[in-house]
Order: sequence, then C-alpha cells, then structure tokens
Amino acid sequence: ELLDNVERLYFHIDGHGSEKVHISLYLPPKIIRSITNNVQYISNTIDEFITFDVKFSEIVLEQITNETIPGTEEVYNPSCVIKDDFAAFKIEVAGENFNPEMVTWLSKKGKVQFLNGAGELTDQGNGLITEVKGMRTGEDTLMVMIDGYDGRPPEVHISVVELKNLDVYTHIVKNILGESAFTDEEIDGAFEVANQIMKQIGVRLNRKPLDFDNDANPNQNMYYELESAAHLHNLIDMKRIEEGEGVEVYFVKGQKFDRGMIGEAYYNRGTVITRYGFLDPLIPEDDVFTPHLLAHEILHSMRKNRKDRQQVFDIYTEVRDAIGQEVTYPSDVVVNDTLIPLDWGTGYYRKNSTQEEIIRRLLMFGTNEDGRRVIPRGTVHGLDINTISAIHVKCGGIVELKERYFAHDQ
Repeated sequence: ELLDNVERLYFHIDGHGSEKVHISLYLPPKIIRSITNNVQYISNTIDEFITFDVKFSEIVLEQITNETIPGTEEVYNPSCVIKDDFAAFKIEVAGENFNPEMVTWLSKKGKVQFLNGAGELTDQGNGLITEVKGMRTGEDTLMVMIDGYDGRPPEVHISVVELKNLDVYTHIVKNILGESAFTDEEIDGAFEVANQIMKQIGVRLNRKPLDFDNDANPNQNMYYELESAAHLHNLIDMKRIEEGEGVEVYFVKGQKFDRGMIGEAYYNRGTVITRYGFLDPLIPEDDVFTPHLLAHEILHSMRKNRKDRQQVFDIYTEVRDAIGQEVTYPSDVVVNDTLIPLDWGTGYYRKNSTQEEIIRRLLMFGTNEDGRRVIPRGTVHGLDINTISAIHVKCGGIVELKERYFAHDQ
C-alpha cells in the first residue's frame, strides 16, 4: 500500500557486502479474472530477488573534522586556503577491494592546484590525502571521485583568500617586585601554535610589544592579580594603539572575583588572559592557559565594536540560565545539513556523529579545552549564552570575516 502507483524504487546503501531484497508485486484480482481459461493456474503475485554487491561500507569527508596534520595544529579540510600557500585535505573510504588509488580529487573552479608525489602542481589529486596550493582568490569546491562509486561525489567547499596580517600588541603584567606569570618565550610559542589555527581563515598574528608608561605603577599588584571587574576594566583601558591598528592582549597571573574568567575579550578595548584562572589560596594553582585560548580570544577581538552583528560568539553544549537552571544541547541529535549548512558539503560525515560532538571540535566552544580548534565556514547550531537557547551561532565564518578584520593584506 505504501508503494501504490510508484514506478521506481530507490535503495539507500547502508553497509557493505551482499544483500538480498525480496520484492513481491501483487496483481489486482480483477486482472486475474480476466486471464483466459487456457491457463490452468496463475498466482496474483510476482516474486523477484535482487542482490546488491556493495563495495564501500563508509565514506567520511568532514569539513569540521578537528583532525590535524601530524606534527602541527593545522586541521585537514580547512574552510580556507591562502593564496600561494598550501593546505591538506583528507577522505576516509572503508570497504572490500578498495585501494587509495581509486580516489581522485578535482577542483570545480580551478582556484587551487594539487601537489603530486614529485612536488609538481597538477589539475587533480590522488589518494586519501591530497595537498593543494591556492592559485587564485575566490570560492571553490573540491570534488572527490571514487572508482566504482556511482553515488553523489563527496565535496568540500573552500575559499581561496589573500593572507591578512593582524598586529597583536601584548603586555605581560608584572607586580611591583617584577614577578610575572608568563615569559616572552612561551607566549611566542603560543603565537606559533595560534597561527596554525588561524590559518583556517587566512590570518597571521604578528606579536608586537605594548608597554605601560610606568612599569612601577603602584596599581601593578592589582593588575597582576585582578581583584575586581573594575580593575580588569582599568587595565584594558590603558590602550596604547589607535583603533583599527590591531588588538591588545594583557597577560596576568589570575583573578579573584570570577571563578569562570580565564580569558575575556572586550572587542575594540582589549583582551585579558590569565595564567591560572581563579586565584584561591585553598586551591593549588591550575595552569589553564593554552594557545587555543589565545586564538579563541583574539577571534572574539577581531571586530570593530560590540554592536557589530557579525561578531564572533562562543558556542556551548550546556549553559546555565539566569536562575541557575542548566540547559543542555540534546546529546542524541545527529548532525545534518540544517545544523551546519555551509560546512555540510554533500553530507559525508561519520555515521551517527552528533551535533554535540561537532560543537566540541570548534575553536569557539565555550570551554578551555586543547582539542577545540576548528573555525567553521558558517554558522553552527548550538547553545548561545546570550539567548540561552539553541540557535545558529556565528562562531566563525569566512564570508562574514572578510571586511571585519583589524588586519591588512600582506
């Protein structure tokens, strides 16, 4: 009854190997009665067996993958390729009688070229992992052809962009004794890692010094260990650069007024990053600073003002409302194109991946975890702390960021 008047029947392959499908076609009794008496017996059903021989058990091509190139913090399948620079893309194909030579990568608009094993640029890539070089700026799509697979080709949407440089003016706050929770060497190392993360949107962070007029300021102790939100605001208001020249970051030991404050970005005013988070004499110091935190807060700061609706927000899987009630993103929601529309490609995400798992891969995921590093191409559906609801959150984006950087072309 469900297939009444259906001329064609389509099957979705969800596994590998051989599968037998039993189809019974029923003839209406009226047709049976019209058959001549010369036929002694006829059934009103026609049975047919169809056998599927499935070669591929699973194909995975995730743009929000969070898998990194070995020895780096650069992710595979980034949303952006920098012109005249390289990026790596990866697909997984599981199944019998499969080998990587069956995979071919193509550029739909020719904005990138592929690097072959001899280090030469070609018009196509081969294998499970391919490296591309940005040749011309603009939007492009990488399509993946797999021998013997007649489904819709997997694809990744990318932007090829000019490299932009963002000047980041940093100040390590010391107390009146000259003590500091940070060293220049470790902050330089954090910038190196952060730059590998920010490469996803075509940005390089250039660290520059930002000094107080008077390092012996009697308020140094209050700024070294922040005692109130007012002290934090006084610290970031000591800006020494003109608006639009870059962003400011102040590094302090910690704070005593807000257990949740690890790093705070105040958009066009400046950013404060702590080494130990909340300073409680009864709790041993717990080092919470990571290069991911640095990249996270700077991405917040790359906006001209708080009213700019294109600003980058945190995205959460759980938040607390005004009365302390916990709101949790449903853990059983499977990722789909409506939840990550611009990063969906053709939908070849890992089978049964949940949206909660995807959110936790993002650089703007609102907790201090090293694993979060992906900057998505567009909005992602998740919990927003401003509305305490599940909405599409602007926690990255290539198109929206193009004209909003405090950055300049190289």
